[in-house]
Amino acid sequence: VFDEAFDKSDRRFAEEALSIFERFGFHLVLATPEKLLQVAEDHIGSVVVVSCEDQQRSHLCPIVFEDRVPGDAAREPEARQ
Repeated sequence: VFDEAFDKSDRRFAEEALSIFERFGFHLVLATPEKLLQVAEDHIGSVVVVSCEDQQRSHLCPIVFEDRVPGDAAREPEARQ
């Protein structure tokens, strides 16, 4: 579980770190602000958006990317270059 792990890193570092985790087959749970979703989108199979507008109840909205299978990079590294 990573809570804003790449918040202060540059895009290149975050992309490389996510690629390494994916190649080793890690299943990550990332808590990240929306600005980092573009970096992570090639490495994730789903997203759960959590909102709490009234400061009392949280709402979850799961989104599954059916055309993205995590681990593709590990099997086909040439496709990611």
